[in-house]
Amino acid sequence: MRLITFKKIRAERMLTEQPASKVLPMVDSDFIEDQFPEHADLLQSLRTEDSEFDRICLDYQEIFTEIALLQHSNTPQQSRFLADLAETLADLRCSIETRIVEAQNMPQNFGKPGD
Repeated sequence: MRLITFKKIRAERMLTEQPASKVLPMVDSDFIEDQFPEHADLLQSLRTEDSEFDRICLDYQEIFTEIALLQHSNTPQQSRFLADLAETLADLRCSIETRIVEAQNMPQNFGKPGD
């Protein structure tokens, strides 16, 4: 999985002169519910149990916000960076979805509603 460093993201934000405050941040739980509505409760539980997974979810939200900030870029450099961000976002989403499937298939979840 190819991830872009957040130092580079912040540097790109400075280059585009678009402050992060231009996009109002969503409350974390609202963002998760919006992105994964069928699994919001499970994701909140997994994030509480696993700090690494929580970081993946936070990274997903941060990159999602960066894409919203850069979506109207006109320069080739910004367009390439936006494509890199989109690829990273897809990789993070795949990681989150994989974790959802793994959690649903764990034996401790058998017999619970929704299985």
